[in-house]
Amino acid sequence: MINIEAINKDNIIHEPFDHLLIDFVDADVIKSLFSEYMENLTTFGICKDTKRVAVGRHPIVDILEDYKDQIIDKVNKLWDLDVVSISMGTSMFERNSEIDTHNDYNYDGNYSIPARGILYLNDKKVFGTKIYEDQHGPGKEVGGHPGQLLLFKVSKKSFHSAGLDTKSTGRIACNWLLSRADSPHPGN
Repeated sequence: MINIEAINKDNIIHEPFDHLLIDFVDADVIKSLFSEYMENLTTFGICKDTKRVAVGRHPIVDILEDYKDQIIDKVNKLWDLDVVSISMGTSMFERNSEIDTHNDYNYDGNYSIPARGILYLNDKKVFGTKIYEDQHGPGKEVGGHPGQLLLFKVSKKSFHSAGLDTKSTGRIACNWLLSRADSPHPGN
């Protein structure tokens, strides 16, 4: 159900920056959880800047808890980053949600978040994440399919955005922050 072995050097895509786009959670599992999750959806607030909605923990996060140490180990072997923790949070895009082109290179002022992940949790593709050659380029959309994971090494080049070219609503994702410190707050 969890394809932990897909986090490996053979799956690294180097352009426009180091990332993996892998089928990480079995798509049928994600699809089977979707209706019940949406029926019981709890919202906690809206981010002032992105208009993204913080929502209740998706059930797949409970399953991923058992894989945290393995994920950290795989990411450290992938990019030699000295990651010690992973934080996972669930969020949803509404019609007016968007995250402008940005880079998480020094997210916390201490360069302690060297890798990020976005796990797509809808029962069908809504939209993925745009990645960019440079901050002002046109970008290309990657990912977005049920169970896909976009995992990337944070660098000066890792510009990305979401929701800018779509008014689709309801994209659910589990956002990962892999950190050199304990439990950072999950970002976009």
